[in-house]
Amino acid sequence: MNFRPIQKNRNLIVKNQQSTCCNQNLNSAPWISGFINSKYGMIPVVKTDLDREDYKGHIRSRISSYRDNFTINPGLYAVGNPDSSSHIFVTANYKMSFDLLRKSLKKINGWILVLNTGGINVWCAAGKGTFSTEELIKQIKSTHLKDIAPSGKIILPQLGAPGINIVAARKATGFNILYGPVKAQDIPEFLQCNYKANSSMRRVTFSIKERAILIPIELFMIKKKFLAIALIILIYGGLTLEGIIFNKIPETSLPLLIALVISIISGAIITPLLLPYIPFRSFALKGAISGLSLLYLADYIFGIFTKTNPFLKIAIIILGTLFSSYTALQFTGSTPFTSLSGVKKEVRFTLPIYISAIVISIVLLIINKAIQWSLI
Repeated sequence: MNFRPIQKNRNLIVKNQQSTCCNQNLNSAPWISGFINSKYGMIPVVKTDLDREDYKGHIRSRISSYRDNFTINPGLYAVGNPDSSSHIFVTANYKMSFDLLRKSLKKINGWILVLNTGGINVWCAAGKGTFSTEELIKQIKSTHLKDIAPSGKIILPQLGAPGINIVAARKATGFNILYGPVKAQDIPEFLQCNYKANSSMRRVTFSIKERAILIPIELFMIKKKFLAIALIILIYGGLTLEGIIFNKIPETSLPLLIALVISIISGAIITPLLLPYIPFRSFALKGAISGLSLLYLADYIFGIFTKTNPFLKIAIIILGTLFSSYTALQFTGSTPFTSLSGVKKEVRFTLPIYISAIVISIVLLIINKAIQWSLI
């Protein structure tokens, strides 16, 4: 099949090819440099240099809900000037995954096949079943890839392995399919070495820098829970037999609020940063250990909870430890330290403990209030 590349035309309408990223269609997307004219329609050619807007989107996706819409349409894209025998690189329709791949394909003529993963990155999507054999086969067929690049090899990201059955995909499509390296940046070397990946290309790293990058989104995800719990704490602190009295709030609410902040710091910041050094494999246990340690350290240094009622103090320790544990448990979806089945197993194990701890804490808080009201 012969392809005729054409320059980007702002007035050109490309049927069935609209990007959901930033509410732009492909004609106005700054990362599109032109189109390839095939008998199946116009195939967008993407740039391999990222610009300020791309990096701005990466930052926003790490600190806000912008990541929920940071996607591109699934389908076929091109880099350079590919032909019918060019390599086909597969990725997710999470735009950061797409950007990192196209950036790594500089000076390479190839195709990019984007799977519909619901805007989730490759590793997480493979674990959740959206980066799957069925989706790969579907996109290969819907993009007419067998006609466009019949002699091309399909290179899958290694982190997508949990979701793809290569044998089944080969049988269903007739393509030569193989796994590339863990990181897209190693693709050029992988191709130069005749599809041989050295040990470093197959090794999944999760350094302190890589863990630190994920902290902002973890903090963002618990923001609403924090505000809701903080409101409950304030109401509890001011609650009296006569109603809610605002000048009574600091006495009880302040220690609880401090404990809540400490538990977030320990669960969302300390635990990820010190992840390999905290005992046990369980994220819930890791979070509980860091939370309990930080609560006792804060009390030892500043005496935050020393003057509180013993019932309130015990409730604070239980709730602070629990919330730190729960926050750390949410981090499992961002790490290569566990699997989907491992996460489900841990949730089944910890949920009854969390419920029991909450019930015990509520009883202790009721007793504390009863003492404050001189009922017992």
